[in-house]
Amino acid sequence: MSTEPSSQAGTFTSSERLSADIRKAIELGGEVQETVRNVTLKALTKGELDTASLRRVAGDVLKGAMDGAANRGAEATESIKRAVAGLDEAFAKAAEAATLAAKEASGRMREFTSGDLRRAMDELKGMEATFLDSLRDAAKAGRDVTSTTLQAFAEHAANSGTAVGRQVQASLDQLGGELGRNAEAQIKGSIETGRATAALLARAAAGFLAGIAEMIEARPVGKRSGGGSSSGSFDRSSGGSSTTKG
Repeated sequence: MSTEPSSQAGTFTSSERLSADIRKAIELGGEVQETVRNVTLKALTKGELDTASLRRVAGDVLKGAMDGAANRGAEATESIKRAVAGLDEAFAKAAEAATLAAKEASGRMREFTSGDLRRAMDELKGMEATFLDSLRDAAKAGRDVTSTTLQAFAEHAANSGTAVGRQVQASLDQLGGELGRNAEAQIKGSIETGRATAALLARAAAGFLAGIAEMIEARPVGKRSGGGSSSGSFDRSSGGSSTTKG
């Protein structure tokens, strides 16, 4: 059964189509976490991978997830849990892609300064906050059990840590080493140059993310989990906090 919107498909915006795809995937059941992750990854590879696109895509995904879960009856809570875990995995892969882009730029771009690297690290620091804020915003906009469930997951994720938070911390450790090796580099770029570099990094990160998504798709079914990005972040039994401070 197709996950494409069936009525007036030509009038759907990209945001509406993304929400509809997620809603349909949840209504159909199956590998919800994997499907949400893969659909989210594809959406994030279009254009620039920056805070605005992360927030927009997360909002669309969560809207579709809540709409779909509302039709799942007793399975609504589990459906939202798996959708949130899939979104978390996708954000973790986005952080990985942004790190790869920054490391490549640091090694290859003559114009890339320590200031640019710090800005890239600041963008990374905000990824977990963007994820958690998106959960809270969607919960406020939702209704009934789906809203309550999503709010509970947001609070649990903030206290126990997330896949994206763990990836961000690992990325900051890597980029901190890059910054240390270039500590004496002159921060000479103007504001305009900094903005241009940020846009280049965002486009490069989207390219890296596309490659990551293709590798995940190529794995055999059953071996497509995001490594450390497991749904365990949202299990009540998980302990310890890895929420990134920034």
